[in-house]
Order: sequence, then structure tokens, then C-alpha cells
Amino acid sequence: AITSDLKKIFDINKFGWNDFIHTCISAWLILRQNANEIIDYARVVFAFLYETNEIEMFLRQSLKLDITNDQIATKYIHDKLKNAPKHLKTKMKNLVHGFAQKIKSSNTHNNNNN
Repeated sequence: AITSDLKKIFDINKFGWNDFIHTCISAWLILRQNANEIIDYARVVFAFLYETNEIEMFLRQSLKLDITNDQIATKYIHDKLKNAPKHLKTKMKNLVHGFAQKIKSSNTHNNNNN
């Protein structure tokens, strides 16, 4: 998840938020271009965890391989990345993660004192 804190870090550095977005888009498009090889590899590597059709469907969905037009795919991932820091789902995940980390830290601290 791309948090608002991560965006703030990019905004204050020379390598800014827009550079990050463009790098992510380029990487995602490269993954799409090599999807068949990635799917074949993932089937072998994760065969002991998931059925091969589950692996393929997950990757096809993640890479949005149903979108055959590169311009439309680029716009899809651009919009998803741009909106990620503002997305309520991301904020909720971060809130839950923060609580979990505090609980874990508290439990670790209490166990070390015993």
C-alpha cells in the first residue's frame, strides 16, 4: 500500500512523487509484457501452495491482462497509484497495522520483563 506518509517523503526529496509514479508505471508495464513467463515461473514456484489455475488467475487479475490496450492499462495503473495515498482502504489498513504493532511491541516488552 502506498501511504500518505510515503507520498510526503517523495514530495520533500529530489526524486519526487511524479518520478515514483512514472517508475512504477514503467515497471508494471514491463511485468505485463513478460506476463507469460512470470505466470509459468509462478506456477512452478508456488505449486505447493496453490492450484496452478489460481496462480494464473491472480497474476492475470493483478496485471489487468484483460486490458489489451497499453494506453488504457497505463491510465488504470496511473490513476490507482495517484489515488492510493488518499484511499480509505489504505488508511484503514495502516490504522489496523499500527494497532497491531503497538500490541506486538507491548507483548514483546512484557515478555522480556518476565
